[in-house]
Amino acid sequence: MADKILPQKVRDLVPESQAYMDLLAFERKLDATIVRKRLEIQEALKRPIKVKRKLRIFISNTFYPAKSEVEDDDNGPSWELRVEGKLLEDGTNKVDSKLPKRKFSSFFKSLVIELDKDQYGPENHLVEVL
Repeated sequence: MADKILPQKVRDLVPESQAYMDLLAFERKLDATIVRKRLEIQEALKRPIKVKRKLRIFISNTFYPAKSEVEDDDNGPSWELRVEGKLLEDGTNKVDSKLPKRKFSSFFKSLVIELDKDQYGPENHLVEVL
């Protein structure tokens, strides 16, 4: 920046030099503003805007009895636990209706279901879905 500044003698001899010096000052202000805005944008991208919404979760289970008298691994009794959900639409956010619907699993990093220790034992009472 120091190489762009005109010496005082040149400024005294050329009347238009003041306009040049004003442009240099404006350039410094503009550079500072650009750097500040760039940092603001980077910070905004790190922390997306949070909007509170309701997530409705449906939990159901289904029991399948044994198919035959002999209980082997293929025909033994079993059960299925389903955890489903959806993000509820609140009529106020018009922007959100344009966004694609997200899968329920995208809201979680992992899901841990703790079952009764007495019934399933100390080794099999936790079910973790990643």
